[in-house]
Amino acid sequence: MNSVDTIDTIFFDLDDTLFDATGLAEKARRAAIEAMIEKGLTGVTAEQGYAILKEIVEEFGSNYDNHFNMFLKRLNQFSSKLVSVSVITYHKIKVQEIRLYPDVFEFLQNIKNHSSCTLGIITDGLAIKQYEKILRLGLDPFFSEVFISDEIGIRKPNPKIYEWAIEKTKCFPEKSLYVGDRFDYDVIPVKKVGMKTCFIHRNGKHDKVLDEASRKLVDYEVKDLADLWAKIKDIVAPPS
Repeated sequence: MNSVDTIDTIFFDLDDTLFDATGLAEKARRAAIEAMIEKGLTGVTAEQGYAILKEIVEEFGSNYDNHFNMFLKRLNQFSSKLVSVSVITYHKIKVQEIRLYPDVFEFLQNIKNHSSCTLGIITDGLAIKQYEKILRLGLDPFFSEVFISDEIGIRKPNPKIYEWAIEKTKCFPEKSLYVGDRFDYDVIPVKKVGMKTCFIHRNGKHDKVLDEASRKLVDYEVKDLADLWAKIKDIVAPPS
């Protein structure tokens, strides 16, 4: 085995790579709209309400804390009671329904049992929210290294977030692999710092069909992590 081809560090994106963040948020937002309608919200159907809320999320960003307040103001029906109903329902669904993609746990177990690879997460977002997801998903025991944009002051697609992770873990970029679902954030800047790249198709909002030029930047293109394990199991660093 060529030592340059060996993989001894694997980093992952979190949202829509290890779990269906987009689908979970949509389900929770729809449930919140329905709960508000049950408690007295008028003038909109659940589908119409979701369309308005989706517009607000796109305008203000997913980390904005007052989506439901703004939603009710736009409908001229602001009510602290309805805000409370929406927030309670939203968080209830997110806690109850969050789960890993089915292929994730087996992959992590394979890495743990059949290699000496270091595992890390590099993700954008607010630190408290991202750590909550990591803990609720049971990922903490597998990932010794976690890098969150809010904690280090660098966001994707700035390549410096990946350089930061490389420096802190003292790994070699040419022996490191990054797995993500977004080509412009998880492939292009990763390749700039010399890491191997894996583009995973999760059929999410950032999924895309790669053209020939894009594929030149991708070392591994997979449909799930079982597919990735089959491709790398012979080149991961062996157990120590």
